[in-house]
Amino acid sequence: MARRRRIGEFELIARYLAPLARTFPGAGGLESDNAFLPADGRHDTAVKTDTIVSGVHFLHDESPERV
Repeated sequence: MARRRRIGEFELIARYLAPLARTFPGAGGLESDNAFLPADGRHDTAVKTDTIVSGVHFLHDESPERV
């Protein structure tokens, strides 16, 4: 029996998920772990799935709105 090759995260995204997101501009081509979803007629909601750490990814005194 032939052994199947496991694909990595980025190949899986490129092969199966990115084609589904091409028609949605907020998906950013699935090149990062965030998206912008329409919230109302004037604003979008930013969604991020990675962990972000104060002092590493943003300044300690940064406001939540800017993070």
